[in-house]
Amino acid sequence: MESNRFKWDSTDLERILSGKPILPKKIQVNPEGYCNHDCIFCMYRNAGFDQEDLKYFREDWIKDGKQRLTPGKSGWSPKVARALCEDINSLGIKEVEITGNGEPMAHPNIFSIFDALNRGDSKITLVTNGTHLREVVPYTTHNWEYVRVSVNAGSRDTYYKVHQRDLFDKTLKDTVQFHQESKVPCYISYCVIPENWQEIVSFTQKAKELGLQGIKFIGFLELEDRIF
Repeated sequence: MESNRFKWDSTDLERILSGKPILPKKIQVNPEGYCNHDCIFCMYRNAGFDQEDLKYFREDWIKDGKQRLTPGKSGWSPKVARALCEDINSLGIKEVEITGNGEPMAHPNIFSIFDALNRGDSKITLVTNGTHLREVVPYTTHNWEYVRVSVNAGSRDTYYKVHQRDLFDKTLKDTVQFHQESKVPCYISYCVIPENWQEIVSFTQKAKELGLQGIKFIGFLELEDRIF
């Protein structure tokens, strides 16, 4: 995509100078608010999230300071999903990143969303915690750019501390098998926090040995016991 960026920007400049509207080249879509993990750094599960007037939750969505959404009721409706996918395909969006305030693979109609987007020309990327990743293989086509899986740990114990799920080995195994079966490049997300920074080097070596395409390290800043 980098090689095309100047060409796209030049075209946009010409449209602006001629008074014509421009469209985004890349968009993020968040089809689902529910997540089946409970990562300790996630801003959408931060007990103090509302304190800065960032209103995301309804009161009945919170219990003990953590998000408690229901899959199928906290994401796109089938009608909204169809309409958005049709708009994306018709507007000529170059790249769509499927991510979320929750886990996109938890959306009950996620495979229909994949099918709908595959009918367009957009490059598709998926950001996921790895849930049901291998089930995505039949839906990957030539326009799938990459998949990025959130791991955030270099060991099973640390993964459990961060994600509060015992799925470290399964997530890595499924990611490697997904790449082998789909040929779609796979990257890892690694949010650097006090609980996992000591494992950065060892996990980087492990990811290389597994044949993964790279790691995206994300830094977090902690202020007054809150993580940003």
